[in-house]
Amino acid sequence: MIKKKWYSDIQSSQVKAAALREGVLNLALARVADAIGDFSGDLEQLQTQTFLNSIDELRAEVEYLVQAIEPVSDLDAWFLAHDLLTLRMHLVMAYFCRQVIDAAMKREALEVLANPSRYTAFSTLEFSVLASWVADHGDLTLISLLPNIHKKLAAAVARETRPLIRGVALASGDRDGYRQKSAVTLADGDRSFEEFVSGKSIAIVGPVNTGVNNGEEIDSFDVVIRFNHHDKAQYQSNTFGKRSDISYYTDPAFRKVVIGTKSSLSGLAFAVPQKADVVSSQLGVLKLEAKIRSAYRQSNSVFFKSHGNALQRMLFDLLRFDVGAVKAFNMDMWLSSHDRNYRARRSKLDPHMFIHHDLISNFRFTKRLVANGVITVDRTLAQILLVKEFDYIVRLELLHGETFRDSQTSSGL
Repeated sequence: MIKKKWYSDIQSSQVKAAALREGVLNLALARVADAIGDFSGDLEQLQTQTFLNSIDELRAEVEYLVQAIEPVSDLDAWFLAHDLLTLRMHLVMAYFCRQVIDAAMKREALEVLANPSRYTAFSTLEFSVLASWVADHGDLTLISLLPNIHKKLAAAVARETRPLIRGVALASGDRDGYRQKSAVTLADGDRSFEEFVSGKSIAIVGPVNTGVNNGEEIDSFDVVIRFNHHDKAQYQSNTFGKRSDISYYTDPAFRKVVIGTKSSLSGLAFAVPQKADVVSSQLGVLKLEAKIRSAYRQSNSVFFKSHGNALQRMLFDLLRFDVGAVKAFNMDMWLSSHDRNYRARRSKLDPHMFIHHDLISNFRFTKRLVANGVITVDRTLAQILLVKEFDYIVRLELLHGETFRDSQTSSGL
């Protein structure tokens, strides 16, 4: 069975060394070049040249390559090439590697599903790989088979992978099924939160100034949720609305924008860091008006690269509760620079985020939730979700790729 290796060591100081990273990247490029065959020349030049073609021609070229190439048996090389290319913001070539991996995993998944005798011998890793691939592609036939497979797993494996069954339900658009399966995950600290959001319409507001006057509609919802909110956040009310009832936080952001600035989180009913226990020891200096609770985090993820983006991660928590209509505003899935309201200051894009928050999984997941009526989104995000995923990747590289690589060159990396 394919091993789910995400190569966390690419972040180590050793691999961050410029010379070594450049050497490994060249090996990865050569690995892809050998597989491509006819395109075994300079991939940097190939990539630059392809952008001179129309988007349709570029998409057709990549799709042709994916169909023509038989994935090699050692997929570890493809995973590594994917991550290294992503680190250098060669997103189109990384997408090609991802397609090769997908094709091999599909064959593996179909082979496994055709041999029920193997189910009882599944390890946690093997079932996790299978479930994440099935969820990522949204094949309803395969999704319907997973619960039966899960029942045949060894008791310990079944217990460890139970969150995956819940996650696959949501990834397939089954909001009610996800909520019912998630009832057992509610902790004592969740009850007051449950009372606050139950039956309420929810506006989820991102940090991107889209230029669209969403403010009045946002404030019409029963509950308004933001990300990394703090007292000094400056929202243009016509775009972002005026109210803030709940805010979800990354733990670093909570330490920085709340604890670091001694914010009282005035106006918030709830603050939801990733791990409340991690930050609770540092809260003594504050007199918080908001209640603190931890966001639910799945021990196993249905995403290809382990983590959802902020919206997707928050939905796995929020949709455990019997909330009303949910609509997302002011988000563009990385198709602009980060707004200062998200990180308290503007920062350049870190390509590591694209490794740990897989672009394609998050795009597919969000698109499927909208298509199945689980959530609705504003006009900006709706238009983004209408494009083909390959076009989405091209837009990301055109927006971020050259700027990032130029900055790396100028800094000597």
